[in-house]
Amino acid sequence: MAEFDEYADGYKAGMEDPIKRAIGDSHERFLRIKLDQIHSDLRESELKKSLTYLDFGCGEGAFLALVSEAHAQWNINGYDISEKMLKQARHRYPELSSCRWHHDVDSLEEGSFDVVTAICVFHHIPPALWQESMNKIYRLLKPGGSFYIFEHNPFNPLTLLIVKRAEIDRNAVLLSPGKSSGLARRTGFRNVITRFFLFTPPNWSISPRLDQYLTSLPLGGQYMVRAKKT
Repeated sequence: MAEFDEYADGYKAGMEDPIKRAIGDSHERFLRIKLDQIHSDLRESELKKSLTYLDFGCGEGAFLALVSEAHAQWNINGYDISEKMLKQARHRYPELSSCRWHHDVDSLEEGSFDVVTAICVFHHIPPALWQESMNKIYRLLKPGGSFYIFEHNPFNPLTLLIVKRAEIDRNAVLLSPGKSSGLARRTGFRNVITRFFLFTPPNWSISPRLDQYLTSLPLGGQYMVRAKKT
């Protein structure tokens, strides 16, 4: 059984923790920040195209719903190893009726996607399978396609506290920014960049402005690694 099958019913993405709620007040707020990070990286012309997009480890579909809302012209796809999470996604977001849901990533055609994301997924994958998972994502991307991996920053003390308190993270192994970017480079990705964010609680009005000036400081609560397939 996939680990997250047991969390599928009533999944709250760890928001039952009062510390996490005080910082961000909703799961959606944390996800919107990540979508903003992607928007700041993609060119305006790319954002307007009919891109083919895959969320690798899509869970209950919350990020897919935000992407679909912002980019109705994109071809939306979600993959997850947990069949119960995919069932929850279909139930929670009926507006994603055109989304294609996938349970077997190996059956997807090589070079199918312009953009692939992995939103706080890799720390739930056994470390022995990190490189294999990265190889699968590389295979799925079109030449010139972009991969975005978002992860908790193990160098941030508050992040470590929240992860330690979360039941869903009981088996998590956090990846350092260097580990994530190193995996991407060993896979064959190029133009690999790392950005840090969540230096302050996202529900503070100053947070977006502060984050944009501190992206290279490795102390943010989370980080993004963007990698290009050449």
